[in-house]
Parts: sequence; C-alpha cells; structure tokens
Amino acid sequence: MKSVHVILLYVMIVTFALCMGCTGQKEDGTVSTPPQTLHVEDQPPTVIGMELTKDERSNIVNETIPVANSIVGPDSPIVLKGKVILFRWVPGTYSTHDYNFWVPDDLIARNDDEEITVLLMAEEKNEEVGTWVNEAGEEFPGFRRTTEIIGIYWPEIEPAGKAHVVGSEPKEKEYIYTDSAPYWVMVEKNKLVRGIVGDEGVTEWISQLPTKS
Repeated sequence: MKSVHVILLYVMIVTFALCMGCTGQKEDGTVSTPPQTLHVEDQPPTVIGMELTKDERSNIVNETIPVANSIVGPDSPIVLKGKVILFRWVPGTYSTHDYNFWVPDDLIARNDDEEITVLLMAEEKNEEVGTWVNEAGEEFPGFRRTTEIIGIYWPEIEPAGKAHVVGSEPKEKEYIYTDSAPYWVMVEKNKLVRGIVGDEGVTEWISQLPTKS
C-alpha cells in the first residue's frame, strides 16, 4: 500500500513539472511568453482596389517631375487617362504637397489602376478683387486665384497638357466668417500680404475634364 502512495506521489510531481514547462512558468511563479514568429503566409494580403497611399502617390509624382519641367508654352487641352493624382508643385524643384483631397471621389487613383493622370498645380496668380471686413472691423484684401495646372500621363511619363483654372472671389463681400481667418497671400514674387482667397475651382474643373475612351 505504501508503494502505491509513493508511485502516485511520483506521478503527481512529474505531471506538475511538465505543466510548468508547457506554460513557461518560472520558479518565481511568473509566466514567460515564447517569442512569436510571423510567417510570410500570416502577412495581410494587399487589397486590390484600395486608394493609393500618400507615399505611393508621392513616388508616382516624383517620376513625372522631369517631364513637368519641360512643359512650357501656351495652354493645351488636358484629357484624362484613367484616374487622377493631384499635388501642388514648385516648378524647377521636387518640392510637392499632396492635394488629393480636392480630387472628386469617383476619380481618385487606386492601386489597380493601370493608367493615371498626374495633375500638378504649379504657378498661381492672385488678383485683388475687393475688400473684406471681419467681425472685429478689420479690413483685408480679397483675391481671385488663377492656378496653372500641368498634366502628365503615368506610367508613360508623357505630357498630358496644361491649363489655367480661374477661381472665384471670396463668397461674402464685406464680411469674413470667423472660421475663415485671413492668411498670407502671394501677390508678387517674394511679396506676401494678409488676405482671403476665394474658391480655387480646381475640384469642379477636374470633374468636368473629358476622359479618353
């Protein structure tokens, strides 16, 4: 009978030791977590049809800039091929800023698009069109902006044309809403003034562009 008790005690000790090894429990009672290995098959798959990321758009734009610098002369009609990427751009440089939030939803470029039209908002001209007054009685000049836009086809990296988009004057004459505070406006090269600019009209202009079939 005593030998049976000894055997049972031995089995219990072995079982306890094995359980501690399975759970990673240490002598001090804490539990260690084994490192996890992420296999290739565990990586989330690329979802087709998703909007391009900001970095993806920026990489495409950088490919088109050498051609953009060569587009000079009079305006020529821009006809869209595929969807659209829109950036502000300082001509002669690689300085750009993502403005894709101005692209109409149905024209936003996605990762399964084989053709894309890159639109670069280049030089802009601000024409003073009146005086606007805020609630504090402060007067500010109001401007209508004309934006030069250059188009490049991607992945061909070929010119798509050039246009000048004329915006509107600020909506409320003689008044500025409190959430439309004046900001710095370039009126001449290296000359800034505090003022307010009307809608640039770029979103509506893009929506009306013809598309190549």
